[in-house]
Amino acid sequence: ISTTNATTKMMTLSCPNGQFYVSYPANLPPEYYEQQEEASLIPSSSNSNNHHHHQRIPLILHQTSKSRCLHNFFRNGMDQWHTTFLANGKESLYHIFHDDDDVNRVLEKYYGQFPYLKEIMTCLEMSEMPVMKADIWRLLQVYEYGGIYADFDTVPGKNFTMTSMIGVEDDAVFELDSHTGTLSQYFFAATPKHPLIRNAIHAAIYHVLQSNSPNPATQTGPGAMAAGHMYFLNSTNRTLVRKLSANVIHYENVTDTTSRRRRRRSVTILPSETVKRFTVRTKKKFGFYHQMNMTHFNEALLKKIHNQYDHKTCWKLAGLSKPPKMKYLGGDVGSWGLVEAEQID
Repeated sequence: ISTTNATTKMMTLSCPNGQFYVSYPANLPPEYYEQQEEASLIPSSSNSNNHHHHQRIPLILHQTSKSRCLHNFFRNGMDQWHTTFLANGKESLYHIFHDDDDVNRVLEKYYGQFPYLKEIMTCLEMSEMPVMKADIWRLLQVYEYGGIYADFDTVPGKNFTMTSMIGVEDDAVFELDSHTGTLSQYFFAATPKHPLIRNAIHAAIYHVLQSNSPNPATQTGPGAMAAGHMYFLNSTNRTLVRKLSANVIHYENVTDTTSRRRRRRSVTILPSETVKRFTVRTKKKFGFYHQMNMTHFNEALLKKIHNQYDHKTCWKLAGLSKPPKMKYLGGDVGSWGLVEAEQID
């Protein structure tokens, strides 16, 4: 979708008063793949300043909500993402938007690729915390296609520019979350198949399986991203990924010869407030969510509007005889993953 006509793509269609209909597509258009094919034919040494063809992180913005009807307050934020890209000389920003039905389809698509993803759906359905599905969805989308994820209630900060914040050669970009001291999960960008994102997917699944009560923050949200970062550094020391510093680059720590032969992957950490996260006071935001027939996860946790897993850990509820374990897979994958307990040495 061209940035030049982005605002015309969000019409008020079949939505209650005070809300607008988000008509950004759920899939990338054919011309995107044509552009990628054309870009692959251009030698890397030629026209090195052409961000459109040599940007490692694709110019795709992934966003989601329960439905395609959002409160009018959030319209300006969506517009700002497009105007920011346009101001930085980008001709197009492909904007993908998924509602709950789309999220479920994406999760089902990857059942065979990520062990135990299907099994945790029983627990997530019981939890009545749909944000936990959305947490895993955003990781799957960026892992598969690359691009940028941003919560629909975020906007680019005043110092956000493509040239200084998401560089042409950047492999993955996060903001320093000032509240947790870890990598941001409300905004991040990465190349397709980035190992940190893959690790975070496995970590989210693992956290849910080990739990007996849902908690997005520690299991599928910031906690999963921090664990993915930890495994990216090939460590189990959580202090390495807490109280991080901004304006630094972390490189993948690989120990086997196979993964050493490929390009070493990296993560760039931007300062807090690169992306403006809290655009409205909490109570007012809760009200906006209610009007969209949603409950913000913070309110759900505060009021305990969620369910435990029948007084069982999730792996038991899912019918597993033993809980799986996280193990370094190494090799060309260069990342961690879930394996059955019997496979642990």
